[in-house]
Amino acid sequence: LTLLANLLGNTGRLTEAIPLYEKALQMRPDDQGVRLDFARALADGGHRSDAEIQFKKVIAEAPGNQQAHYYLAEMYRVSAPPRT
Repeated sequence: LTLLANLLGNTGRLTEAIPLYEKALQMRPDDQGVRLDFARALADGGHRSDAEIQFKKVIAEAPGNQQAHYYLAEMYRVSAPPRT
């Protein structure tokens, strides 16, 4: 399910991917990898506020997750104006 969501999200079909990510998270709410993939797809699709929520959930559950910190910071950096 997650692989299909990733494929759709990475090929510009985020509208179709979102329900699949949500279903995958319902099935495995503690899977930070799925949540991180979802956050990245949202950020890449321009849904920055939703992506921020997902990144922060990953960080809250796994404070040492370097990828979540990096991608959240990168999203802040490319914002206009840049966020801190």
